[in-house]
Amino acid sequence: MVRARKKGLSGLVPLLGGLCLLLAAGSLPPDTALSKVKAAGRLRVCHPSDNPPWITRATAGQPAGGIDLVLLGAISRNAGWDMVSVPVAQMDAGINPRRWGLTRARCDVIAGGLVLTEQTRGFLDAPVAHATFGWSLVTLEAKGEAALTPGATIGVYVASLASDRAKLGGWIRAQGLAPTIFARPEALIAALRAGTIVAAVTDAPLREGSVRLRIGRLPPPFARQQVGFGFWKGDATLRDAVLSGLSGLEAQGQLAGIQEFYQVSAGDGGAEPSKDQSN
Repeated sequence: MVRARKKGLSGLVPLLGGLCLLLAAGSLPPDTALSKVKAAGRLRVCHPSDNPPWITRATAGQPAGGIDLVLLGAISRNAGWDMVSVPVAQMDAGINPRRWGLTRARCDVIAGGLVLTEQTRGFLDAPVAHATFGWSLVTLEAKGEAALTPGATIGVYVASLASDRAKLGGWIRAQGLAPTIFARPEALIAALRAGTIVAAVTDAPLREGSVRLRIGRLPPPFARQQVGFGFWKGDATLRDAVLSGLSGLEAQGQLAGIQEFYQVSAGDGGAEPSKDQSN
């Protein structure tokens, strides 16, 4: 009799657990993210102040641009909203999303070359990639393949947010190379032309202009990574509306045109996050 009673009580445990989950879900605050954006008529986008090709700095008479703001601007216009650019200084140098000082009161979407790592997705809702990138080793075509001998100076330009720079630094040290950090891709190419660096490592597509570049991929473990937009966890209505707008741009052929203009590769949709971690 005792055994039968215990068996009966044990069968109630899953039922009680499910009931608790339902009660908890019912107590969650409603998702008003989309309705607030619609009411305000604007979509606030937090991003680094300058991070080509994802973000380009605003200048006199010229608003901030780059692929991420162009895409979000098109999505906003199609939805009847204004897009508000919100540069965040902490994002310019920081690689940890939790240290960027971002809040819901400040922005609705996070952009600017956000790498969809496990760490990023632990902090933000970032389900879909609209671009991919890989680490490239760049030299001048006229000089052929660079001899990366110990002590050689190479340039480094990192455009993606929350990428694994520690892994890149470890590779550079293992090769015995001397790195020089550049803030903009144009300065990187100028240094190649001047011969002050023998090669460059970057995760950004480079516009050749009058200079012919020889571009190769860094070997494993440098796998291609995914870039997407970040949303606050729980803001599913806004996330779905923005991603639906992105799908609309894709269906109209605009997404491919923008990707081609900025020389970035198409994303892999809802691909698994990179295992790279930033500290």
